[in-house]
Amino acid sequence: RSGMRNRVFTFLYVFVGILSLCLMSTIVNASPVGDSYGDFLSPKEDGEQVQLGEAFTVKYEANYHNGRYGNRTHHCNIRIKDPDGTIVLDDDYIYTMGSTVQTSFTPTKEGVYTIREQCYFQHPAGGKYVGDDKTITICVVKNLSSETETVNDSSADTEPTPADTSITEFTVGSCKYIVNKDQTTVTAPKSSTSTKISIPATVKINGKSVPVTSIAANAFKGCSKLKTVTIGKNVTSIGEKAFSDCKALTKVSIGAGVKTIGKNAFLNCAKLKTVSGGKGLTTIGASAFSGCKALTKITLYAKVKKIGAKAFYKCSKLKTITVKTSKLTSKTVGANAFKGIYAKATIKVPKAKLKAYMTLLKKKGVGKNVKIKK
Repeated sequence: RSGMRNRVFTFLYVFVGILSLCLMSTIVNASPVGDSYGDFLSPKEDGEQVQLGEAFTVKYEANYHNGRYGNRTHHCNIRIKDPDGTIVLDDDYIYTMGSTVQTSFTPTKEGVYTIREQCYFQHPAGGKYVGDDKTITICVVKNLSSETETVNDSSADTEPTPADTSITEFTVGSCKYIVNKDQTTVTAPKSSTSTKISIPATVKINGKSVPVTSIAANAFKGCSKLKTVTIGKNVTSIGEKAFSDCKALTKVSIGAGVKTIGKNAFLNCAKLKTVSGGKGLTTIGASAFSGCKALTKITLYAKVKKIGAKAFYKCSKLKTITVKTSKLTSKTVGANAFKGIYAKATIKVPKAKLKAYMTLLKKKGVGKNVKIKK
């Protein structure tokens, strides 16, 4: 009897252990069921202008509640990055459903600040479950006026009028911009129904040409009619989710000056077939091209040194990848970066890196039938 009792206890112990591991896996990976979500109360809209040097209050209606796992301690994290990408605020709060999470900061630089909220809970069995993740931007300006001067013109080289040095936001051609000293950021399309966007190398302000240096986070997100995008040579960064969910987008030409493609930049652009240029790229963010099911080929030029997790995830027609960089390592290429590409794709790599890259790429999601050659 004693032996039987010990075997029963051993079985129960193992069973409970396995059940706990399964529960942890479910918590981390399961899709939300019966969830509800919140929204930003301040800023009220993406790209809202804010006065430089004055305290600004961020408010988020933390309404996320998970319907699958019952009552848990819910957290809301607010993270703010300045125009240089430096984190200036990173606060975590515990909230009850429907409450308002609030924090303040004083912007010290002109330009586009990115505000990200993330609502989640920690399950007692382990694992962090993220249920609500939103990003919004504010445009910090030196001289905030009650009325914003804008210029509407079909020419990217037309001087805004009236010639007023306080102009910080304006429209030229197919895009809206803000100016930060001698640099310019694209913040949105002139029209959400635009089919073609051409971002110039420079625009003129008060008779002075200034370089267009960046594309803001969410700038063209969800532009359902947009088909082609051309990015000028002076743009150095493409922000997070800048072109995500552009369902009609088929062609993108990336300027030689672009160094960074942000996280989720082209996420779920299901018709995106052609991506050209990008010789200056050093970083491709996580999920940058995830879900681009029509993409057929891509070239990773010599300066690329970092590729985020799931960067080309489920690019099911990606048949040809040309790798010219020798700077990739297991630490700089994220998990599943190439998982879900065409099953019989061909990847051409530098001769000196053939053996190392064969091992690396297979670890990062490349299937067993993919051909890797020099």
